[in-house]
Amino acid sequence: MSGIQGAEHMSHADLVRELEAGGRVVTFDWAISVCVLSFARSSVPHLVRAGEGTFFKALPYTLLTLVVGWWAIPFGPIFTIAALVSNFTGGNDITGRILPSRPHAPPLPPPSSPSSAPPPFGGPAADGKSEWQRFKEERGG
Repeated sequence: MSGIQGAEHMSHADLVRELEAGGRVVTFDWAISVCVLSFARSSVPHLVRAGEGTFFKALPYTLLTLVVGWWAIPFGPIFTIAALVSNFTGGNDITGRILPSRPHAPPLPPPSSPSSAPPPFGGPAADGKSEWQRFKEERGG
């Protein structure tokens, strides 16, 4: 499956067998800060085979975060601590997104229909008024 590190040369059936044997697909968090800007992101998905640890797979993202994650206030330290906690506890398990039919992973909810989705910020709602217009009316402006 392309897009999953460690599963590049596996067929879908091989990946399913690996996951059914106890493997997981995880992402690892990382954070960088530059002056007053901080960014928190997730890595590409990694296949963690049954019985395999995540320490060495998370190490590059953890080191990057330790070196350049702290350097902006207030979110640098916040993002850094969150990324380190996530990485040291095994990463973010996204196996349920890859195989929603897995018994212990709940499936993703079906996409909402366009009519039930909330309007984007600033876009018109059912009453034809934008968020900005409703905000101004509430404030008396």
